Amino acid sequence: MEYAARSVGAALGCTLALASLLAAPGCQTTRAAQIYEHTSPSSEEHYCAWYGEAKAGVLYFGQAPFWSTAREGGGDAPLADLERPGPQWIGRFELASREFLPPLDVTQEGAHSGVWDVLPHPNGRIYFTTFYEMAGSVDPMTGEVVHYPELGSGLNELALGPEDAIVVTRYGGYGGPGSDPEASGSVVLFSPDGLLLAEYPLHAPSGYSLAPKTVAWDEASGRYWLSTDLVRRDPTAHPAPSDHPAIVLDASGTEVARIGGVELHFARFDPLARDGWGVAAFTADGQLRLVEIGPGEPRWQLAPGAGELLDPNFPARLDFVQDIAFGPEREVIVTRWSGRVHVIDSAGGRRDLQLPREPADGLYYSAALSGDDVCATYCADVSVVCAQLP
Repeated sequence: MEYAARSVGAALGCTLALASLLAAPGCQTTRAAQIYEHTSPSSEEHYCAWYGEAKAGVLYFGQAPFWSTAREGGGDAPLADLERPGPQWIGRFELASREFLPPLDVTQEGAHSGVWDVLPHPNGRIYFTTFYEMAGSVDPMTGEVVHYPELGSGLNELALGPEDAIVVTRYGGYGGPGSDPEASGSVVLFSPDGLLLAEYPLHAPSGYSLAPKTVAWDEASGRYWLSTDLVRRDPTAHPAPSDHPAIVLDASGTEVARIGGVELHFARFDPLARDGWGVAAFTADGQLRLVEIGPGEPRWQLAPGAGELLDPNFPARLDFVQDIAFGPEREVIVTRWSGRVHVIDSAGGRRDLQLPREPADGLYYSAALSGDDVCATYCADVSVVCAQLP
């Protein structure tokens, strides 16, 4: 049996107007949740479901053993995934039928790293990163796989870029032969055929490296929005203004803004609208907020108190907004590690859902809507958890 389903716990939620986003007593209802578990691609390593994105009713997601090997790896935890060879699979979950489709096998010869992020492209192909090894793409209809060695390693999170090119963050030099693990990262733009079009290096203060995580491309204003980690390499370096500055670049890769005092978790522009409509989730002063972003001065868009309040007491060390997606009616779907999912409709109404965490150390990554249901990838096993919105 390749996969199994089981009911677990309950999901909690409430319906609130966007104008009053503080949790109100008595607004919660219970909804049964269902966990769907697929066979792991390896008997040697503990793979789980990672970054995902839905297209045409299918939730695609990477499968990787990074977290389990990191927890077991001790002092060299980030590189523990490279100790054993392993397959590279992209999972597929059909939302309407609640069934796993056969995974897409994109394994390159001698592969060790799992699949990290995935991007369903308008051309029909699914693009993917493996971070330590090569990125590539696969045709889900034929299974044809193409790898892009010329793009190098360290590639992390993907997004649609200008004119249907693909933009991806290079978190750093990790994993590549002769690479410098202390080098700052960059933003990489490549064509649908895998040709490198441009690379925009980021600049860090002396004694630090700047590593970009997520990237979002604003078609209307011609800007890239980046969330980052600023990593201190020299213990004697002067303290930096922010450990996670938000970076905004123009279309040529020139830095437009570097925003401290807030932590940008995730930004996303609607790829269908192409009108500059985007949203960003960020924390400031212990609060999680959601704000519309686009043309204009970036610094006032990501400012303490801006936007709408999602959580007045955000547990920063235990939680993170891992993904923002859009639903078929332009709903905004915000997924947190903790399994807390916020769904905001186009009229401003909000519904919250708490997905179960069994086991408790699992992390949620990406959610999609299927009618009134939410289905999210759960990095505990190769799992997708579905529950009905209140």
